[in-house]
Amino acid sequence: MSIDRDYLLALCCATLTTGCFSPDPVGGDTEGTPTGSSTAGTETPDPTGNATSGATDAETGTLPSTGADSTAGPPDDTGTPDTTPPTVSSVTPAARTQGVWADTTIVITFSEPMDRVSTQAAWQTPNIGDAVMMWSDDDTELTVVPNAPLPYAMGDDEPFLDAIEYTFTIATTATDAAGNQLESAYMSNFYTWRVVQLQVPFVDQLTGMTGPTVNGINDNDVYVGDTQFDAVQVGVMTFDMPILRGASKQVFSATIYADQTSVGGDPYGPLPSLGEIHALDVEFATEFMAADVPALSDLGIFSDNATQETKIFDVTEAVAADDAAGNPTTQFRFEFPVGTNGDGVLDRVTFDKDTISLAFEYLTE
Repeated sequence: MSIDRDYLLALCCATLTTGCFSPDPVGGDTEGTPTGSSTAGTETPDPTGNATSGATDAETGTLPSTGADSTAGPPDDTGTPDTTPPTVSSVTPAARTQGVWADTTIVITFSEPMDRVSTQAAWQTPNIGDAVMMWSDDDTELTVVPNAPLPYAMGDDEPFLDAIEYTFTIATTATDAAGNQLESAYMSNFYTWRVVQLQVPFVDQLTGMTGPTVNGINDNDVYVGDTQFDAVQVGVMTFDMPILRGASKQVFSATIYADQTSVGGDPYGPLPSLGEIHALDVEFATEFMAADVPALSDLGIFSDNATQETKIFDVTEAVAADDAAGNPTTQFRFEFPVGTNGDGVLDRVTFDKDTISLAFEYLTE
């Protein structure tokens, strides 16, 4: 059966179906050539009757690129390329913060996800030192952890003691995920605590030796042990509390220093010796209560040997508690766990009272 050539051509053009093919004018078939695609620059009718200028892709039938900037960042959710520069939204510690701890970490929050490599390379600091850098899962938060504690300024004259300033910069070479550079360099700073150092003298009439058979406190040297009459002796030390006012001041450290100058008999060691000297945290209102007032806590071993040396003992926790309670003094008692071994021999340790002091450090912004 023969097919009318003119009828077939008319049918394809009437339906405007892109899949129809026009026979070759000379009688050969050209397969796969979309209608209207044979000559660049011709108009291709669409189903609405509008003309579309320019040739379509021979394989897909799509229009060629419109010439949009190929260097723009990836599109956002709306399909628009990201050309917005990122900014720093916040930092911790905030700029000009005072009283920052030595082990602080620095947290920088950006307005959008950042490129990790360029942002870390843009970190600059003259004095924070080497640090470990960590990112949040969404790449908007950079945490900087210094490898070493940041030093405090230390001195004994608070009005003339300047805090140490730490600074850092994020340069404009930091880019977001689309390659946009930071809008402007970001600079920030903070200050660590100042440590004021004091030597606190003892309260004379409340520092010395006492015991169950002693009437009050013998304010000569500090004795700990027993006598040839098997009388128990314990030492006490009292220091005036420095007055710290406000949240910007707090106890940093407190350490007792005392020279062990002589040891009689054999007080150190297990029975028949007396053990080791323990430091007890106590509070007594009068000298007559010093020997018997219950201890608030046993702070540990103050001395366990007969070496003539300076004994150094940390009492920071107890002093900080006295400061928090508003106590005017901080007090300690020193005793062996065995009061007397009953052997009729003096077993006693002497601490030279003139060498006793409390090294006290407090923090201030």
